[in-house]
Amino acid sequence: MVTLPTDIPESQLTIYDAQGRLMTTQLLKPGIPFLELNVRDWAPGLYLGSLNLDGFRMGEVKFNIVR
Repeated sequence: MVTLPTDIPESQLTIYDAQGRLMTTQLLKPGIPFLELNVRDWAPGLYLGSLNLDGFRMGEVKFNIVR
C-alpha cells in the first residue's frame, strides 16, 4: 500500500524495476490517500516509484520486494 498526499491535484505514479522496465502507471485522483498495488507477480528486487504532476517529477521512492 502506498500513502499519498491528499492536497495535490490529479497526478500519476509510475513504477520501474531495477533494469528500468516500466511495471505500472497509475492515475491518482485528488483526495484519495492510499493506493493498493498488486505486486504478487513481480519478481523480488528493487523498484523505483516516481510521482509526476503536469509532466514534472514531484517525488521518488525506492522499495524492495522480498519473499
